[in-house]
Amino acid sequence: IKDKERITEGSGEGISSKFIVYDENEVFENTDSWLYFKFSSTDFQRKLDVGKTYNVKVAGWRFPLFSMYRNIVDIKE
Repeated sequence: IKDKERITEGSGEGISSKFIVYDENEVFENTDSWLYFKFSSTDFQRKLDVGKTYNVKVAGWRFPLFSMYRNIVDIKE
């Protein structure tokens, strides 16, 4: 993990946020996913320490035009 952050968009009632994780080669999103029964993105983000290496399962595709990233759906410990 090179860096990580939380990005917040909108304001008031329409505010939303997502976690972003950077590695040497790619940027990943860390959000909850109904499809993968992942409802603990906050816990995942807490477990990821900058400077460490992890094996993760990811889903989705990277679409730079739409600022879409592959999502981390599992951390293999």
